[in-house]
Amino acid sequence: ALEQRGIAGFKSGMPAFGETLTEDAIWDILAFIRSSWPKRVQDMQASRNNPDH
Repeated sequence: ALEQRGIAGFKSGMPAFGETLTEDAIWDILAFIRSSWPKRVQDMQASRNNPDH
Protein backbone atom coordinates (compact mmCIF):
# COMPACT_ATOMS: atom_id res chain seq x y z
CA ALA A 1 0.00 0.00 0.00
CA LEU A 2 2.84 2.42 0.79
CA GLU A 3 4.64 1.60 -2.43
CA GLN A 4 1.46 2.40 -4.37
CA ARG A 5 1.64 5.86 -2.80
CA GLY A 6 5.29 6.40 -3.72
CA ILE A 7 6.90 5.33 -0.43
CA ALA A 8 9.48 2.65 -1.19
CA GLY A 9 11.78 0.77 1.17
CA PHE A 10 9.75 1.33 4.35
CA LYS A 11 10.75 -1.24 6.98
CA SER A 12 8.25 -2.39 9.58
CA GLY A 13 7.55 -5.40 11.78
CA MET A 14 3.89 -5.20 10.76
CA PRO A 15 2.96 -7.54 7.91
CA ALA A 16 1.64 -6.00 4.72
CA PHE A 17 -2.09 -6.16 4.12
CA GLY A 18 -2.46 -3.81 1.16
CA GLU A 19 -4.54 -6.28 -0.83
CA THR A 20 -6.77 -7.25 2.11
CA LEU A 21 -8.94 -4.14 2.28
CA THR A 22 -10.69 -2.47 -0.62
CA GLU A 23 -10.44 1.29 -0.96
CA ASP A 24 -14.11 1.55 0.07
CA ALA A 25 -13.42 -0.53 3.20
CA ILE A 26 -10.52 1.76 4.12
CA TRP A 27 -12.77 4.84 3.76
CA ASP A 28 -15.43 3.11 5.89
CA ILE A 29 -12.88 2.45 8.65
CA LEU A 30 -11.69 6.06 8.52
CA ALA A 31 -15.29 7.29 8.71
CA PHE A 32 -15.82 5.12 11.79
CA ILE A 33 -12.68 6.53 13.45
CA ARG A 34 -13.64 10.10 12.54
CA SER A 35 -17.11 9.58 14.03
CA SER A 36 -15.50 9.32 17.48
CA TRP A 37 -13.85 12.74 17.16
CA PRO A 38 -15.36 15.74 18.98
CA LYS A 39 -17.72 17.82 16.80
CA ARG A 40 -15.32 20.77 16.60
CA VAL A 41 -12.58 18.49 15.23
CA GLN A 42 -14.99 16.90 12.74
CA ASP A 43 -16.03 20.37 11.55
CA MET A 44 -12.42 21.52 11.18
CA GLN A 45 -11.48 18.41 9.20
CA ALA A 46 -14.57 18.68 6.99
CA SER A 47 -13.61 22.25 6.08
CA ARG A 48 -10.10 21.14 5.04
CA ASN A 49 -10.67 17.83 3.30
CA ASN A 50 -12.44 16.28 0.33
CA PRO A 51 -16.16 16.18 1.16
CA ASP A 52 -16.54 12.91 -0.78
CA HIS A 53 -14.66 11.09 1.95
